[in-house]
Amino acid sequence: MSIGAGGTLSPQDQGRFRELVRQRAGIEIPDARLVDLEKGVRAALEQSGASSPDMLYDLLAEKGPRGIAAFEAMIPAVTINETHFFRNRPQMQALQNEILPELIRARSDTKRLRIWSAACSSGEEPYSLAILLDRLLRDKPGWDVLIHGTDIDHQALAKAHEGMYGNWSFREVPQDVKDEYFEQTDEHRYALSPRIKSMVRFSRLNLVDDLYPTMETQTDRMDLVICRNVLIYFREETIRRIVDRFHESLVDNGWLVVGHAEPSQEIFHRYSVKNFPGTITYRKTKSATPVPAPKPALKPIEARPLPKPVPRVERPAPRKPVTNPFAAAKAKAAKPAPTPRKPAAPPAPPRPALATSAWNSNVDKLMQEGRAEDAVKTLEESIARTPMEPRPYYELAKLHASRLRWEPALKLIDESIALGPLAPESHYLRGLIKQELGQIDEASEAFRRSAFLDQNFVLAHFASAGLFARLGQSGRAQKALETTVQLLSGKPPGELVPEGDGLTVERLLDLANLQRQLVA
Repeated sequence: MSIGAGGTLSPQDQGRFRELVRQRAGIEIPDARLVDLEKGVRAALEQSGASSPDMLYDLLAEKGPRGIAAFEAMIPAVTINETHFFRNRPQMQALQNEILPELIRARSDTKRLRIWSAACSSGEEPYSLAILLDRLLRDKPGWDVLIHGTDIDHQALAKAHEGMYGNWSFREVPQDVKDEYFEQTDEHRYALSPRIKSMVRFSRLNLVDDLYPTMETQTDRMDLVICRNVLIYFREETIRRIVDRFHESLVDNGWLVVGHAEPSQEIFHRYSVKNFPGTITYRKTKSATPVPAPKPALKPIEARPLPKPVPRVERPAPRKPVTNPFAAAKAKAAKPAPTPRKPAAPPAPPRPALATSAWNSNVDKLMQEGRAEDAVKTLEESIARTPMEPRPYYELAKLHASRLRWEPALKLIDESIALGPLAPESHYLRGLIKQELGQIDEASEAFRRSAFLDQNFVLAHFASAGLFARLGQSGRAQKALETTVQLLSGKPPGELVPEGDGLTVERLLDLANLQRQLVA
């Protein structure tokens, strides 16, 4: 069989090439990305000169020089290279204000830093780190800094070596940084400063198939390893192996930074957990306290996208969404008594939720400035002023949960639900907390209530799907994922998912489609 410009692979070929990519690169290819797989096979056929998918498969399976070259030709089509400079502001602020300054102080005697950007794609991440260090070391000459970017995609690495970027790569770059470190070469392209380019070296490395850490690959004795938004595309057993190898790559007290969408805390049990505003990081320490695994023995979930687990449950017949969930507790407010001349007064109209009130904006500002304790104090003061308002309890519960303080988070979210029982996001957060505590039945019920209260609250459906997958209930998981995809269909790709902490529609759709394939 051959595959032409408009041809398609047979189901049998799709299956075996998918499995080959999974085994060699760890990448799961859902049905929604079969077109990308066929593009990759077509590129490999052209590169190798193989006359058929059968011949190409045999060539790839042998792992000889021609097979390796053909596999490298296939990879660009099946990898996801979504990145930009200074991506994920809370993590970049933690690196700039806390992690890198601490490393500079700790290494002041040797003046030597080693940083590894794993799965660096087209280079925006390691170059962002180089810019941060250039500014932090501006008045500290004589430092020996190695920033090593690795990726499996040779085309992405070629772009990184070139150091030329379009406007889309700058969507979170402050103007002063752009002015200082980039030179505009035409209407749409910018060249990175040669000085910053010289701070970073790139090489090809497969996190699944290659040997590391080694001196030869320059992946040993690292002070900082960054691997963001790639582990979610691997199976759990693969993630565990990679995370353990990162641990071996780090020196004592070295740091690991992963994406917000990466797996459960339990996978990082060999590390100490360090909280910064809006993000969680990990550290290799001799006194690392293992994060307890959930109490029930559950089947592993293959992929999921939130800082905390994400599950879903069968919901009852659709019910009209609550338009003002946090004011629902006020619906029972006393009505004026009727008089002989006037009808009974109607209930007071619902008050707006507090999501956009002044205190909430101030809390966001405090968190962005790294003043988490001040944010806690502000929320506690808000609760003292308006003890019958559910929103401050909810916000404070979220803050505690983001810092892995599950017990106070649970107490606060229960208070919020008691005051505003019809808020779907409150039940969703309670489900996440309950799952982290290993209380699976209660987590399931919380997600069910969240979806019941608002059938359009997409994270409740996606969360339930993750829980069903872990319980081995693939049929219910698939149904929940179908609902997730339906709710997201037609929305702008860059639109933020409500209560998703920066998660976009495009990313959640990608994750939902991937998980549909994994639980099939």
